[in-house]
Amino acid sequence: LKGRTKIVATFHQPDYVMKDLVPKPSFLNAFDTIHLMSPCQKSAFLTMGVPEEKLKIVPHGVATEHYKPSISLDLACAANKQIKNLQIKLEGKRVVLTVGNWLRDYKVFLDVARSLRDRSDLYFVAVSRGLNLDIINSDDNIILLNSGLEDRTLHWLYRRSEILFLPLTGGAANNAVLEAIAAGIPIITSRLPSTMYYAGESAAYGCNAADFIEYLREFRVAEENLVCDSDFSWKVVTKDMCENLYRWF
Repeated sequence: LKGRTKIVATFHQPDYVMKDLVPKPSFLNAFDTIHLMSPCQKSAFLTMGVPEEKLKIVPHGVATEHYKPSISLDLACAANKQIKNLQIKLEGKRVVLTVGNWLRDYKVFLDVARSLRDRSDLYFVAVSRGLNLDIINSDDNIILLNSGLEDRTLHWLYRRSEILFLPLTGGAANNAVLEAIAAGIPIITSRLPSTMYYAGESAAYGCNAADFIEYLREFRVAEENLVCDSDFSWKVVTKDMCENLYRWF
């Protein structure tokens, strides 16, 4: 690259994955700035000998559609049809929503859902294209949506849900956590440095299936959506990126 071209690398994975992604730390010398999405990633790079001044933490962002108080049903045909079908399927139920696949702990998801079969008012809804779960006939409180959803349908589903339930095995930044924060729904997730960095005190945390089961048994639906103190909209985050990642100092 000719001239004064700044080279920035963004790493989205947790620290233990970093060490596998970068087997030769000298490779990192080529970058002027390394963009991290959570403070928990920092120690791995320091261990690999990266100067601290190269490491810049800028959080991940979320699309502003998720901040809208409601999603109109006057939508393109595909989303309109999907939403209407889901409305029928979920009628009269409280939705415990799980979204995504990478680093999700679906064993815990199944253990929790099966332990709460007696809660006839709850549906555990898992959303991820291509996701396979070992669902059996008695898992009638679990709905798997793995054929893909329109973006607008997913926005609507966050609003329709009572809670985001996200058991994780690791993470640095997480789209589902950000989307739930923006949509104003409660979150229960694994206690990780990354989830605590993004969700802070607005979430409930657990370390195992027993923690999640206890919380969900006691959970009561709030009368109003939560209001998040942090703004992770791309409009805000991109200003932070331009200032801290792409400027020459």
